[in-house]
Amino acid sequence: TPTTVEAVQFSFDIDMSVDTKLFRIASFEELGYSLADICEPLIPIDTISGTATATGGTVTLMDERGLPISGLNSSVTTEIVVYNKTTASAVTVTGSTESNGVYSLTWSTGVTAGNSVRYSVSATGFDSYNKTVTVTAS
Repeated sequence: TPTTVEAVQFSFDIDMSVDTKLFRIASFEELGYSLADICEPLIPIDTISGTATATGGTVTLMDERGLPISGLNSSVTTEIVVYNKTTASAVTVTGSTESNGVYSLTWSTGVTAGNSVRYSVSATGFDSYNKTVTVTAS
């Protein structure tokens, strides 16, 4: 009958990544105020994992749902901080590439096999407080 619901169908398109380049914000004209005046939204980084060798490493960033986070704001070489815990010194990253939340980093000095390397993220717009990973370089 017209008053009886027999079935309801829902359909969702699920994006299995978090590409920050796809984020959009409503304009001042649309809202009548600027969100930048009242808040600074942060993209939460839930998990950092990685690998390291004497010449480079990989870092994987995931959100709280286990989805990859790609598209750090500017230069990944400064936003992913590499620290050699064995020698107590920062490692200068000389190059990087990114594919679906996996960042491949290269360095020419600062790490040798057996060193303990710590990765962290220091990027504007991301909440990475107390999120680090330490790996042993192979």
